Amino acid sequence: MPPPPCDTGGAGPGALLVSGLSQSSYQDNRIWGAHAELNWSLDWATLTVMPAYRSTDLSYLNSPIFANYVHPETSKESTIEVRLGHASPGLKWVAGLYYLNEDQYTISDIIEGLLQNSNSIENLHSKSAAAFGEATVSITDPLRLITGLRFTQDTKSLTGLVNNLYPSIAFAPPPPPAPNPCPGTAPCFSESFGGNTKFNEVTWRTGIEYDVAAQNMVYLTASTGYKAGGLNDSGGAIPYQPEKLLAIELGSKNRFLQDRLQVNLETFYWKYKQQQIPHVTLDALGNPAFIYVNAGNANVYGFDLDVSARPTAHDTLHAAVEYLNSRYTEFTYLLPGGTAIPPPIPGVSTGCAVTTVIDCSGFQMLSSPRWTGSASVDHVFPLGSGAQLTAHADMQFASERWLAVDFLAPQERAPSYIVETASLTYGAVTNKWFLTAFCRNLSNKAVYTTATQNPFVAGAVGATLADPRTYGVRIGLKF
Repeated sequence: MPPPPCDTGGAGPGALLVSGLSQSSYQDNRIWGAHAELNWSLDWATLTVMPAYRSTDLSYLNSPIFANYVHPETSKESTIEVRLGHASPGLKWVAGLYYLNEDQYTISDIIEGLLQNSNSIENLHSKSAAAFGEATVSITDPLRLITGLRFTQDTKSLTGLVNNLYPSIAFAPPPPPAPNPCPGTAPCFSESFGGNTKFNEVTWRTGIEYDVAAQNMVYLTASTGYKAGGLNDSGGAIPYQPEKLLAIELGSKNRFLQDRLQVNLETFYWKYKQQQIPHVTLDALGNPAFIYVNAGNANVYGFDLDVSARPTAHDTLHAAVEYLNSRYTEFTYLLPGGTAIPPPIPGVSTGCAVTTVIDCSGFQMLSSPRWTGSASVDHVFPLGSGAQLTAHADMQFASERWLAVDFLAPQERAPSYIVETASLTYGAVTNKWFLTAFCRNLSNKAVYTTATQNPFVAGAVGATLADPRTYGVRIGLKF
């Protein structure tokens, strides 16, 4: 005899939010691939053919906020690139074709006690084809012009459905006289989704390079970028549009002191249109949905400074720093439907204007700290046998940054961090093999990478962490 509807198995009221979370989070992912590069020297150019295949099988469970159980997600991807290229003192050029074909299949569960217990099954098929070309022409010995063009066509098709599973609120008897839409404990169909999209885009690159001296060069480039739009795997969700970028860069590359010091500096300005932002919300039927929305427009400017030095034959020093000023000039998205409680939320604050939509224009872009940088040192210890030991240490840092589009403070505002790495490598005399012992994140710092707000429990935010302190050994062979 089946248990009555919404029976929690004796777990008590707490099962409303944490049912199904007793399992430990895990990842069991298998990824493999193969690729080849074939080159033929012709009289007037070099022909290069690069076929590749990649297989991905993912199975994982993550929580909190809600448990996401994927079992499995598979992807089979084939690509091929064919290009012709040639370089001479006065002209360097390349032209080619690219093609990608990918099939993805996913079965996943969203488990949040009686609030939500659903199963999603979906198939996604993607194709991308492109033709491209770029040339660098020497006007004079120190002056070069760059021009390039690319045409890309992307097509995507998606089919999928969501079933509600027992126990969940979907199985609770509705008030009379309406019949119970989901009697018993068999899966109950909730919604379906799917569609087809096609996008065509022409992108370009142009620029100028000038050799101030034999070891000093300045450049100015402008280019456009494009990321295809797609279909959201949720009932009632509209397709998201392509993301476009205009990038302008002004920089200088320099070597000094007989190539023992390298200093590169670049300033940049980027302008995004329809930037694609992932966002957890509720769809039209109240089911949790991980969808993409277009953020309208955003502006980014800043600079990169990169310095490398070889003070001795056995020592290498490196330091880099980046300043990034980013702002959404236009970013609005709809309030979630269903039973979710939108911001503002008692106990937390958001600077977003809240009416029928959330307006986050003026906010710093997601995952875009104002300051980032790194520093490293390598020292080689020659051994009497001819082998060598290489000691390496580095650190990376980043300032505060936002992790999710709700812009809830302090839950979705990640603090600054510094992460350290150290390693010791033994290189054999023959240079045919090496052995490395390493430790990453020496101080075991918690580094937050993304965040997700619970669509049912306002103010409850879960975050993804980067790797904790990790140590091990690695062996490599050269043949």
